[in-house]
Amino acid sequence: MDNPETPQIEISSRIVGDHRAFVEALNLDTVNRELGPWLRMTAPPEFRHRSILQWPTGQYLFSSWILFLGVIPIDRHHFTLESIDPETGFNECSCTWTMAEWRHERIVTVEGEQLQVMDRVRYRTRLPGLGLLLRPIYRAVFSHRHRRLRSDFAGDAQRSR
Repeated sequence: MDNPETPQIEISSRIVGDHRAFVEALNLDTVNRELGPWLRMTAPPEFRHRSILQWPTGQYLFSSWILFLGVIPIDRHHFTLESIDPETGFNECSCTWTMAEWRHERIVTVEGEQLQVMDRVRYRTRLPGLGLLLRPIYRAVFSHRHRRLRSDFAGDAQRSR
Protein backbone atom coordinates (compact mmCIF):
# COMPACT_ATOMS: atom_id res chain seq x y z
CA MET A 1 0.00 0.00 0.00
CA ASP A 2 3.00 2.36 -0.41
CA ASN A 3 2.27 4.93 -3.11
CA PRO A 4 1.26 8.62 -3.21
CA GLU A 5 -2.41 7.64 -3.02
CA THR A 6 -1.71 5.70 0.20
CA PRO A 7 -0.60 8.25 2.76
CA GLN A 8 0.92 7.13 6.04
CA ILE A 9 0.75 8.88 9.38
CA GLU A 10 2.85 7.85 12.34
CA ILE A 11 2.64 9.52 15.74
CA SER A 12 4.25 8.35 18.98
CA SER A 13 4.02 9.47 22.58
CA ARG A 14 5.64 8.48 25.85
CA ILE A 15 3.21 8.10 28.71
CA VAL A 16 3.34 6.90 32.29
CA GLY A 17 1.25 3.86 33.15
CA ASP A 18 1.07 0.13 33.66
CA HIS A 19 1.58 -1.62 30.32
CA ARG A 20 -0.91 -4.45 30.83
CA ALA A 21 -3.57 -2.17 32.36
CA PHE A 22 -3.20 0.30 29.48
CA VAL A 23 -3.68 -2.38 26.80
CA GLU A 24 -6.56 -4.05 28.71
CA ALA A 25 -8.34 -0.68 29.00
CA LEU A 26 -8.45 -0.17 25.21
CA ASN A 27 -12.12 -0.04 24.19
CA LEU A 28 -14.50 2.27 22.31
CA ASP A 29 -14.94 4.40 25.43
CA THR A 30 -11.20 5.11 25.58
CA VAL A 31 -11.11 5.75 21.82
CA ASN A 32 -13.93 8.27 22.21
CA ARG A 33 -12.10 9.89 25.13
CA GLU A 34 -9.08 10.38 22.84
CA LEU A 35 -11.22 11.66 19.95
CA GLY A 36 -13.42 13.98 22.00
CA PRO A 37 -14.82 16.51 21.86
CA TRP A 38 -14.41 16.74 18.06
CA LEU A 39 -15.27 13.20 17.04
CA ARG A 40 -17.10 10.21 18.44
CA MET A 41 -17.58 6.67 17.16
CA THR A 42 -20.70 4.64 17.79
CA ALA A 43 -20.73 0.93 18.61
CA PRO A 44 -23.22 -1.75 19.52
CA PRO A 45 -23.63 -2.14 23.30
CA GLU A 46 -21.72 -5.45 23.37
CA PHE A 47 -18.57 -3.72 22.04
CA ARG A 48 -18.82 -0.26 23.59
CA HIS A 49 -17.22 -1.07 26.96
CA ARG A 50 -15.55 -4.40 26.20
CA SER A 51 -11.75 -4.48 26.16
CA ILE A 52 -10.34 -4.81 22.67
CA LEU A 53 -8.49 -7.89 23.96
CA GLN A 54 -11.89 -9.64 24.00
CA TRP A 55 -12.84 -8.73 20.42
CA PRO A 56 -12.72 -11.44 17.74
CA THR A 57 -10.10 -11.08 15.00
CA GLY A 58 -10.12 -11.82 11.29
CA GLN A 59 -13.81 -11.07 10.76
CA TYR A 60 -16.13 -8.13 10.28
CA LEU A 61 -17.29 -6.96 13.72
CA PHE A 62 -19.70 -4.03 13.33
CA SER A 63 -20.30 -0.70 11.62
CA SER A 64 -19.75 2.56 13.45
CA TRP A 65 -20.86 6.08 12.66
CA ILE A 66 -18.08 8.63 12.89
CA LEU A 67 -19.78 11.70 14.31
CA PHE A 68 -18.39 15.23 14.13
CA LEU A 69 -19.06 17.08 17.40
CA GLY A 70 -20.74 13.90 18.59
CA VAL A 71 -23.85 14.30 16.41
CA ILE A 72 -23.09 15.01 12.72
CA PRO A 73 -22.39 11.80 10.71
CA ILE A 74 -19.32 12.23 8.50
CA ASP A 75 -18.40 8.63 7.65
CA ARG A 76 -19.34 5.00 8.30
CA HIS A 77 -16.54 2.73 9.58
CA HIS A 78 -16.75 -1.06 9.13
CA PHE A 79 -14.52 -2.63 11.81
CA THR A 80 -12.29 -5.66 11.28
CA LEU A 81 -9.38 -6.42 13.61
CA GLU A 82 -6.57 -8.36 11.98
CA SER A 83 -4.71 -9.11 15.18
CA ILE A 84 -4.60 -8.24 18.86
CA ASP A 85 -1.60 -8.86 21.10
CA PRO A 86 -1.92 -8.16 24.84
CA GLU A 87 1.80 -7.34 24.90
CA THR A 88 1.99 -5.01 21.91
CA GLY A 89 -1.43 -3.68 20.84
CA PHE A 90 -3.57 -4.23 17.76
CA ASN A 91 -3.69 -4.14 13.99
CA GLU A 92 -6.96 -3.07 12.39
CA CYS A 93 -7.79 -3.42 8.71
CA SER A 94 -11.19 -1.90 8.01
CA CYS A 95 -12.99 0.15 5.38
CA THR A 96 -15.28 3.16 5.42
CA TRP A 97 -17.56 4.90 2.96
CA THR A 98 -14.59 7.09 1.95
CA MET A 99 -11.78 4.54 2.48
CA ALA A 100 -11.37 1.39 0.43
CA GLU A 101 -8.82 0.37 3.05
CA TRP A 102 -8.04 1.77 6.50
CA ARG A 103 -5.11 0.25 8.41
CA HIS A 104 -4.49 1.38 11.97
CA GLU A 105 -1.81 -0.15 14.15
CA ARG A 106 -1.39 0.81 17.79
CA ILE A 107 1.89 -0.49 19.14
CA VAL A 108 2.62 -0.22 22.86
CA THR A 109 6.13 -0.93 24.16
CA VAL A 110 7.76 -0.54 27.56
CA GLU A 111 10.68 1.90 27.77
CA GLY A 112 11.95 1.93 31.32
CA GLU A 113 9.20 3.33 33.54
CA GLN A 114 7.26 4.71 30.57
CA LEU A 115 5.20 3.34 27.74
CA GLN A 116 5.79 4.23 24.12
CA VAL A 117 2.45 4.39 22.29
CA MET A 118 2.72 4.56 18.52
CA ASP A 119 -0.17 4.88 16.09
CA ARG A 120 0.56 4.10 12.46
CA VAL A 121 -2.22 4.74 9.95
CA ARG A 122 -2.24 3.93 6.24
CA TYR A 123 -5.26 4.29 4.04
CA ARG A 124 -6.45 4.11 0.45
CA THR A 125 -9.38 6.29 -0.51
CA ARG A 126 -12.15 5.41 -2.91
CA LEU A 127 -11.64 8.66 -4.85
CA PRO A 128 -8.27 9.55 -6.45
CA GLY A 129 -6.56 12.50 -4.76
CA LEU A 130 -8.79 12.45 -1.69
CA GLY A 131 -6.12 10.74 0.41
CA LEU A 132 -3.69 13.61 0.09
CA LEU A 133 -6.43 16.11 0.93
CA LEU A 134 -7.42 14.15 4.04
CA ARG A 135 -3.86 13.55 5.28
CA PRO A 136 -3.58 16.84 7.26
CA ILE A 137 -6.99 16.18 8.82
CA TYR A 138 -6.02 12.66 9.92
CA ARG A 139 -2.67 13.92 11.18
CA ALA A 140 -4.53 16.54 13.26
CA VAL A 141 -6.94 13.89 14.59
CA PHE A 142 -4.13 11.57 15.70
CA SER A 143 -2.08 14.48 17.09
CA HIS A 144 -5.15 15.41 19.14
CA ARG A 145 -5.54 11.80 20.30
CA HIS A 146 -1.94 11.76 21.48
CA ARG A 147 -2.31 15.08 23.30
CA ARG A 148 -5.25 13.53 25.15
CA LEU A 149 -3.21 10.42 25.91
CA ARG A 150 -0.32 12.47 27.29
CA SER A 151 -2.75 14.53 29.35
CA ASP A 152 -4.53 11.47 30.74
CA PHE A 153 -1.27 9.70 31.58
CA ALA A 154 0.70 12.70 32.85
CA GLY A 155 4.13 12.45 34.38
CA ASP A 156 7.26 12.69 32.32
CA ALA A 157 5.23 11.79 29.23
CA GLN A 158 6.29 13.67 26.14
CA ARG A 159 5.79 13.57 22.41
CA SER A 160 8.56 11.69 20.66
CA ARG A 161 7.55 12.23 17.00
